[in-house]
Amino acid sequence: MDALKQQTPEDTTRLTRQERYLREHASCPMCETDLKMNHDIDKNQNKVKEIAHCPECDLCARTTDHLLH
Repeated sequence: MDALKQQTPEDTTRLTRQERYLREHASCPMCETDLKMNHDIDKNQNKVKEIAHCPECDLCARTTDHLLH
């Protein structure tokens, strides 16, 4: 992930779709700091709640529920 952060904005046009997705998914939309992921498991409802939080600007970037299989 550090290799993606070291690139300048001009270099982002050379990123593959997968690299761009990883950058957008793993970094804060406000300050581009790496997001911290928390996972809360609810075994009764067979769900995992994923919470992406920025430690720098204290922003909750995303909350997603996933079903356990």
